[in-house]
Order: sequence, then C-alpha cells, then structure tokens
Amino acid sequence: CQYPFHGPFFTDGGSYYLATDLERYAHGRVWAMSRDSDMLEAMVRTYFTGVDSEDMDLVFSTLAPDCVFTVETHQVHLVGRPEITAMFTRLWASHKSVRHDQFKFVTDPQAGRVAVQFRVTNILPDDSLVYKSNCNFFTATKGMFSAVNVYMAGANTLHGPKSP
Repeated sequence: CQYPFHGPFFTDGGSYYLATDLERYAHGRVWAMSRDSDMLEAMVRTYFTGVDSEDMDLVFSTLAPDCVFTVETHQVHLVGRPEITAMFTRLWASHKSVRHDQFKFVTDPQAGRVAVQFRVTNILPDDSLVYKSNCNFFTATKGMFSAVNVYMAGANTLHGPKSP
C-alpha cells in the first residue's frame, strides 16, 4: 500500500499516524490502518526511499535519535544519528547507486515490529552490478524506529566506524 508521507509519525499509544494527519486526528476523523501493519510498511518504505535517494533527512524521519543500528552478519553496532550518518556516507561514497526493491513484509503491529526481505541492487564505481537478498528487522517505539537489525548476504557494505 502506498501513501504520500513526509516527516515524522505520531502515535496515540495504540496506532501510528502521519504527522500530516494531526489535524484530522484532533477532530476524530483519522482512519485507523489495519492494526498499524500498513503504517509500519510505509515507514520501512520511507526509510529505504531515503537510503536509495541519499536523503538523510528522509531516513531520519523514520529513525529515533538514539536508534540502535546493527548489521548482525558483520558485527556492526551503531548507536545514534552521527554513527548512522557516517555509515551511510561511506555506503554512498563507495557506490554509484543503491536500490532496494521486491519487498516482502511480516508485521507484528502490537509489538511495533516489522521484518522485511528484499533485493538490493548496488552499482559499483566500475559500473558492475551486485545483487543481494537481505532481511531487516525494525522495532518501532513512539512512532519511529528505535532499532534496525540487518542480515546481509555477501560482503559488508554497511561498515561501522572502525571497519575497513
């Protein structure tokens, strides 16, 4: 399901809403998504749109300031926006482009969790293509992702601060 969205999300403790829906929410007219599954998927799509378009503001519209970001398959553990920014800066500098697509979601709205399997297409500086099949696990707290756990096939493209 595709929705137009920008900026942070808010919650009433049970459901997540787009910040742009605040006025309608205040007047009691916001529609509830199917127990928040659609909103969790929309947040993940927003995150990946930001990654693919090299837009840190859009990425951070979905991540809490103290988000814990791990690449479980490569022992990377990052905390907070400065470390996450540095990781994405290195990713974008070492690729002509990155693209994430072919998403398959499993959501647990009551726990604020979503798992997603997807294809990654990286174009390297020499124009060669690298395809991966990855899985990410996101945990939402107070309308933003507080944790992202990445399981990555192949070489690590999301190096931590002390990685080569």
